[in-house]
Amino acid sequence: MEKLFKLLLLISTFSSCQEIKTDFTEIKNHSFYEVKKINSINSIYEPCDASNKKYILKDSILIYTSAQDGDFRYKVLNFSKNHEGYQLKIKNNDPTQNISSLSIRKIDTKYFSINGKTYIDSVFIKTIPHIKQSCEECGNCDDVQEKVDDKKDIKNHAPDGYWKINCRNGNTSMNINNKTAFLEVMFNQIYIDMIELQRYDSENGIAYKLKEIPEDKGVLGAKLNWKEYLNDNPIAYVKVIDKNTMYFYWYGFFNKKTQKREFIECGFQQEKSESKQEIILKKCAE
Repeated sequence: MEKLFKLLLLISTFSSCQEIKTDFTEIKNHSFYEVKKINSINSIYEPCDASNKKYILKDSILIYTSAQDGDFRYKVLNFSKNHEGYQLKIKNNDPTQNISSLSIRKIDTKYFSINGKTYIDSVFIKTIPHIKQSCEECGNCDDVQEKVDDKKDIKNHAPDGYWKINCRNGNTSMNINNKTAFLEVMFNQIYIDMIELQRYDSENGIAYKLKEIPEDKGVLGAKLNWKEYLNDNPIAYVKVIDKNTMYFYWYGFFNKKTQKREFIECGFQQEKSESKQEIILKKCAE
């Protein structure tokens, strides 16, 4: 009986260790970048003379990059997991410094909360906009004027037109005319009109919101909470690369009652190549 008890205890201990190891691989050898809410959009903020805050976890080493002071290296002394997420005990090489704690909680597939602040896994960093600090704040407008002049032609001619992932074989499309855009959210199902919410000239970006409740909702669209989606929160964002190419980001409809995003996948996401994170649209002939 005693031998059986010891055997069960050994199996239980082994299973527990295996579970911790598996859980740890979810964040091990990953990089996490701080996310800022800019006009209600999750974005990577790129300051003038500083780095993006980030954490890199490599085996038993944690590297933290602050905005102004560069990199700090810590040794991970202890790792554990509970219902609230991951708990790390860390210490740097300075003998005068005490052991610190780092709390990492998974929010969803992309996002993690690290000590109460939102970070994105670097695997998904290209799926959200990167917003640069304005040249007025940086004090280098003269330096960037030449680049701005080079982009004027793009701003004057794009993104008006008919856009698809694949002009020949793609189904989902977006038609942009001045400050409005007609989008097939889901091919042959949901069609909406959007209107510009804000332009980000530093990166040729445009945020769109829902303009009105669609008249023809279709079977799938009839189940959605359209009245709650009419608000000033962005639902889509485009970033112009050149006259014939641009990035597209779909955030989903923002329900003002529940304060949550709904219908967070659109037709473009289904059509893009699985090997690419970004949705890249091409200008097509109608």
